[in-house]
Amino acid sequence: QRWMRAMSEVVLEKCKKPIVVFIDEVDVVHGLTFSTSEFFAGIRAFYNSRNQDPELSRLHFCLIGVTTPSDLTKDVKTTPLNVGGSRIELADFTAANTRRLAANLGRDSQTNEQLLKRILYWTGGHPYLTQRFCKEVAEDPKIRSAEDIDDLCQREFLSPGARDTAGCIEAGCRSRSCRCR
Repeated sequence: QRWMRAMSEVVLEKCKKPIVVFIDEVDVVHGLTFSTSEFFAGIRAFYNSRNQDPELSRLHFCLIGVTTPSDLTKDVKTTPLNVGGSRIELADFTAANTRRLAANLGRDSQTNEQLLKRILYWTGGHPYLTQRFCKEVAEDPKIRSAEDIDDLCQREFLSPGARDTAGCIEAGCRSRSCRCR
């Protein structure tokens, strides 16, 4: 209730423009030891109250994670978070939809294509890893061959020290010295 009052009485009062609240890694709620059903019921209440309070039409929520709305509220006494929204499925990159990435690797087009093909070999098209790999390649003009990509992969991702220098990608952690893996 305090959170809902803060959103209504503080956030909506101070900002007269549309407001989007992003909640990243929302699927983490599955591992929490307390119920989060009331929090998601609050989001639903904001949505349902738009007819009575037009100011709430400026408030939007973007839930980001790997879950479904029905999985967010496990309390059987709470209605599922089944408000208007869109589900966006993300797929791994393919060679066809990474052409723009290849074009920005900074080499001639043939070399770019060969480098990207080898990057996709290692990443399987995983969006974060593919983009991270491409960034590393774009920043290092000495990388010119598949063997150079293999070396980069070994150094940045597979070596015993890679964990210490690559940064953690778990639970939103971006620390370069993190030990949570």
